[in-house]
Amino acid sequence: MKKIDKRFVFIVGNLKEGDNKIEMEFSPEDVLSCYGDKEVNLKNTKNKKMLIYLACFLGFGPIIKLNLNLFKSGDKVIAQGNMLFAINLICALCSKEFTLNLNEKVYCIYLKEFRKEYLPSEKEINKEEASQEFYTSQINILPLIYDTLILSIPIAPHCPECEKNL
Repeated sequence: MKKIDKRFVFIVGNLKEGDNKIEMEFSPEDVLSCYGDKEVNLKNTKNKKMLIYLACFLGFGPIIKLNLNLFKSGDKVIAQGNMLFAINLICALCSKEFTLNLNEKVYCIYLKEFRKEYLPSEKEINKEEASQEFYTSQINILPLIYDTLILSIPIAPHCPECEKNL
């Protein structure tokens, strides 16, 4: 990961107890450039994991809107909200290009980091632990945004016309 954009980093000590509402607008390149080359060109990526997603994928729309609430309670911060954005896709059935407008939920629990030596080396995690991240003094929401973007890309997208015929 490259240099982190400061808009996505929050110092926990500066957050007030309770709700901290955040509304942001940014481009997909602001997020994707932190994980790849300086120039974001997903069609020419050498990242093999990304190539799987690109079979029916053309790109993201120009703007991402993030509405997020950082709820602070002591050392625990719960990030909960939604992201609005568009994805340009190719229909898996008819091969037509279409735009899919999405409103994806984002959720993560941030806990103050503690010494790992107190944890068992192997442990099955429950559903709540799967959405937990640890921090020392600041929270970086960029991985949460990135994961939401990438995981929202459908495996076999269908345009609205083909969706009606299924």
